[in-house]
Amino acid sequence: MKEKSAVVMIETLDGRAYVGASLKDAVQQMRASAWACPETTLRAYMAGVSRRVMQWNKQPIRCGDVVEFVNDLEAAGIIVVRNAQ
Repeated sequence: MKEKSAVVMIETLDGRAYVGASLKDAVQQMRASAWACPETTLRAYMAGVSRRVMQWNKQPIRCGDVVEFVNDLEAAGIIVVRNAQ
């Protein structure tokens, strides 16, 4: 999914939904709601999630930018991205 100005929703395996005006905003919502999240920046959060996913299910998740990160999480079946409009 490409970065858009439309409102997007990211749904996670545990049924939570994160809504933002962009993919970056929605991923920021994920970071902000993460329980005991030690990462204070978006880049650090994406890198931490990438490491945890690799340990959990051996799926590589790129974390160089938000679009790659979201695309890889979606391809791994960890999230679903929907247009929230």
